[in-house]
Amino acid sequence: MCKRTKSKLRTRPFTLLEICLSLAILALISGFLGVKIKESIDRQQFLSNVSEVACELKQMQGLALSYRSDFGMKIFEEKGQFFYKLVTDEPLDFIKRDKPFPLKGVTSISLNRKHAKEISLQILPTGKIEPEGVVGLQHDEEERFFDFRSLLHIKAVQEYPKGK
Repeated sequence: MCKRTKSKLRTRPFTLLEICLSLAILALISGFLGVKIKESIDRQQFLSNVSEVACELKQMQGLALSYRSDFGMKIFEEKGQFFYKLVTDEPLDFIKRDKPFPLKGVTSISLNRKHAKEISLQILPTGKIEPEGVVGLQHDEEERFFDFRSLLHIKAVQEYPKGK
């Protein structure tokens, strides 16, 4: 008869050094992931704000054409944060003129590649936006541009628009 021998697996507890190394590796991985997640959230906030500005400009342009009146948008920096504010003389309740809206993720603004602290855009009754040129919104290494050199075309693009 064959005797079946059981092999004894020797189990031993983890040493303090092994536990510390495991925790250190987990801390490094979570720190790296935390930074990447924060960068991703900031980028998405920036892109969301760019879309919001484009939408507001289109709405203001439509109102300028409909009401045959001047409308505007002011983009400005205050205490290290950028904001935009809608400007009009028309007594329209649905336009929140008094409240500036924060542009989270925007680190700088430019007009025709020149950095600015403030940009005032005027939307004429014809729908034309002045000053004529290219407005840029920057977030770290990323940038979006609005080309106001053509009539009735508001769109944010990644590349600086070619000259006309």
